[in-house]
Amino acid sequence: MAPLSRPKTSLPRERFTTYLKDIKIQTYQDPSFSSSSRNSGSLRSSIWSISWNPTGSLIATGADRILRVWNPEKPVSRFSTELKGHTAAIAKVAFNPAKDAELCSISFDGVAKFWDVRSKTCTNEVKGLGEAFTLAWAPDGETLVVGNK
Repeated sequence: MAPLSRPKTSLPRERFTTYLKDIKIQTYQDPSFSSSSRNSGSLRSSIWSISWNPTGSLIATGADRILRVWNPEKPVSRFSTELKGHTAAIAKVAFNPAKDAELCSISFDGVAKFWDVRSKTCTNEVKGLGEAFTLAWAPDGETLVVGNK
């Protein structure tokens, strides 16, 4: 028997405290988004992916072609680092679970980039991954899987 499907719903911000009583909620706003682009619903207005590093000391977000690394204690963009290099919108970001400074991002054009967030550089890239939209590290950090259409 197939599992019952439930309709997907969004949790309104005003209800966060009801459902997430003891969880700290923090907003991170990318300054590269104007208020008009945020309201347009375009790719540029959306953060597609968010990832914590294994030690909880950094957060990465992927939106449009910009990868941004944040200090979770300082959600102001001037304290974040912008990593540029993708030529298409970023679909997914994920920190390596075994290496707290290694980050992988994949864009909708099928390019995966590996970043060293300490040196703020792209250390490797893999092209030709098709219409990629997701990725995940194995728990040991040695293998990366990519999903595409």
